[in-house]
Amino acid sequence: MAKHPRAAIEKFVGQIRAVNEYDYGDFMRKANSYIMDLQNSLEPLANKVIRRKISEMRDYIQFQPEWKVESTRRRIIDDAYYIEKLLSGQRPEAASLA
Repeated sequence: MAKHPRAAIEKFVGQIRAVNEYDYGDFMRKANSYIMDLQNSLEPLANKVIRRKISEMRDYIQFQPEWKVESTRRRIIDDAYYIEKLLSGQRPEAASLA
C-alpha cells in the first residue's frame, strides 16, 4: 500500500466517514483502529512531520477528546488530507493553508 499513499488516505477518509456511531467511545475505538491501519500503510513513506501528525490525531481522539463525534470526524478528515499534501511534496506551510 505504501506505493499508493493517496489510496491509503482515501480508504482512511472513507472509513472515518462511514463510522456510524454516535457514542464517542465506540467512534473512538473504530477511529483508532483505522489510524493504526493508516500509520502502517504509510510507514515506509512517513517522515517526522507525518509521524507527528498521526500521533497528534491519536492524542486528540483518545487522550484529549472533546467528546464530540462530528467535530472530531471533521478534524480527522482535515488532518488526513493534510498528510496527503505532505506526501505529495507540498511544504507543511502550504498544506496547512488548504
